[in-house]
Amino acid sequence: MILTSTAGLLNNSIWIFFRITIMENFNNRMKRALNREMKTLDDTILKKIGLNYLQSRERYLSILKKYNREKKSHMSVLLDALFIQVIALLAFTKENSKKPLKRQNFFHNTLQTVENEFSYYASLLNLFSMDIDTFSSIMSDQTIKFCKIGKQRQIPFFYIPQLKKIRIPNVLFASNSPIPSKFSQKKKPLKNAVVPLFHHFTPYFEDGVTVTDYTIGTLFDYIHPITEKKSRGSYYTPKKQTEEICRIAIHRFLLEKIKTRYHLSYNSLNEVFSRENNTNVYQKLFEELKQIKILDPACGSGHFLVEASNILVAIYKQLWTLGNARNFDPQDFRFTEFNFPNCSTIKSLLDFKKEEDLEFFLKLFVILPYNIYGVDINDLAIKVARLRLFLNLIGIISKKKDNKEYLKEITHFQVNLMTMNVLYNKDTRTIAKNENKRKKAHSFERLKPIDRFNIVLNTKKGFDIIVSNPPYGKLLSAEEISILTNVLPVSAKTKDIAAMFIEKCAYLINSDGKIGLLIPLNILRISRFKPIRKFLVEKFNLFQIVDEGNPFEGNVELEMVSIFYHSKKTNRILINSRKDVYVSAEGFPTSVAKEYDYRIILYYDEIFSYLLKHCTFNWLKVAQGGPRRSDYSHNGTILCISAKPLERYYIDESKIQWNRVVSWDTLKTKKLVNQLKESLITAFSLGKTGKVTDKAWECVLKPAGTLPDGTSIVLTIKHTNINKKFALAVLNSA
Repeated sequence: MILTSTAGLLNNSIWIFFRITIMENFNNRMKRALNREMKTLDDTILKKIGLNYLQSRERYLSILKKYNREKKSHMSVLLDALFIQVIALLAFTKENSKKPLKRQNFFHNTLQTVENEFSYYASLLNLFSMDIDTFSSIMSDQTIKFCKIGKQRQIPFFYIPQLKKIRIPNVLFASNSPIPSKFSQKKKPLKNAVVPLFHHFTPYFEDGVTVTDYTIGTLFDYIHPITEKKSRGSYYTPKKQTEEICRIAIHRFLLEKIKTRYHLSYNSLNEVFSRENNTNVYQKLFEELKQIKILDPACGSGHFLVEASNILVAIYKQLWTLGNARNFDPQDFRFTEFNFPNCSTIKSLLDFKKEEDLEFFLKLFVILPYNIYGVDINDLAIKVARLRLFLNLIGIISKKKDNKEYLKEITHFQVNLMTMNVLYNKDTRTIAKNENKRKKAHSFERLKPIDRFNIVLNTKKGFDIIVSNPPYGKLLSAEEISILTNVLPVSAKTKDIAAMFIEKCAYLINSDGKIGLLIPLNILRISRFKPIRKFLVEKFNLFQIVDEGNPFEGNVELEMVSIFYHSKKTNRILINSRKDVYVSAEGFPTSVAKEYDYRIILYYDEIFSYLLKHCTFNWLKVAQGGPRRSDYSHNGTILCISAKPLERYYIDESKIQWNRVVSWDTLKTKKLVNQLKESLITAFSLGKTGKVTDKAWECVLKPAGTLPDGTSIVLTIKHTNINKKFALAVLNSA
């Protein structure tokens, strides 16, 4: 047989050598990988790896342009996919730390079959084409049947057909230069030098470091620069926020289910487990757990999906521990709806003998195929999410010394992930202004009615839980917004995609469901978002808000909140905060929101209530400074003041960025002449850094003839009887 690869034809003798020598070497590393002690990399190192790769990506693309006809944007996506793919390969390899040759040499020495200048890439593709059945047989010491490219049921993410269509020379994978102990931290690679792809990460993955699902997801987020994320309106969600949003939504849903059924008064699931003695309550909780349906409509690389699955397992473990301690009847906790292939002894939750068995089988056969659903517009992100969920299972296997039983079951891996635009699809474009068509637009187009996504909408009348960090900003065209007005009549008016996700989620949830979203704080207070706030307060109901401050790293200055809402009537909204400030335990009354354009006042208390009744509000008009980085010109004469030199009452001249100047033509084109006058300005976020620890405004009186730039906020006093200097003193007293 002759194997056809991207780089050309490998003859029979080379194929036999590849199969015997390379695959046996690879197999041994995969086996050892599943029995090693867990040691992972922190976010700082992962960020360095991502930045190192980004610094070389342009050089890679310039080289690939010589051998491929694909557009640069498409090649960039494929190169990113290859980078993540190679990182993922490390999850199944481990070098013997006693030998001088470690992981980096696995790539440089093991894979090379030097037949032509593209043979290295051809060998690499052969590894990526392995399917799950082959993977399982390799790991179980069974006969190796290495598959052809294109066979079904590939290991998640390892099979990307488009990679077959490109050619990559050997120079991108190996060079004659010595391998550094740590990759150079210089900001830019040396001119005319090619830093091999593997050099970006192999020094960091020595000495038994484990590649986990979190490693893959975090690296995927770090290799997408801020400029790309802004264009899509999406940002990486920190683990703390992801975990908390999932926990609040899932726990609240399950708690209300058992409270309603048995008229209980507990405030948390933990309180139920510590105090409740009625076995029927736990049976009800078990039944709800098995049937729960959780969706992330903008899942990205799967952060929320992984956390949601972990939280479900944690609740199952609490039930399992309590059931064993109290000798619950196993017949009351049966998995009659699910099948555990090759393990017929598992009929009940209480049949599990070990905690790791419980976690593995529940995730593989119950949670991933029946409880968790993810959608995203980015196909590469969906592939990464699928890989993360697979590696999450591999992580469980690695903890177990005798894992042959697990490896037989891994071939049944299945998840509900789909690439599509939740807001704007085929049905949306052909929508008419009638109720039947509108309902169709809130189904999952391109899917058969019997697909699991639409089964949830048809049988359960929607999902039980929706959790997400949706994109933000004005990202849609005027034509798209015009069409969406028929489907999302409330939020389309705002022209903001985050507001549209808020409304869209409301149509995908059932009557008992809970929604938890991470959104910009501005949605709760700016006039443009009044329609969606009114929708949240009157038609749906906010029941909890968490002030997250600025949870993002780097140059992203964005104040965020986590909001939780459902269809049940709520008179008060519980407020929590990550900032070091006082929050009233009474919450915020929705009746007050109705009096003030449905604005949500996060830090409402008795004092604020008195001020609302006896003081004048809305005396300041707030606007962002006009010029952006692209507006600056060497020929400019008008200085722009950024947030950096702002201190309380004065501008620190030593911190002024004097190269930030614009021309008169730019001033007129941008219609910024009115910002030249003397005015109050402050930082774009509360405090210059936008971090949750900031309390001061650093407000100053900007001199006439200068402009506030995009990092500054202009404060215009609307009442003529209020003096600017008096306002300056009040604002700086915060």
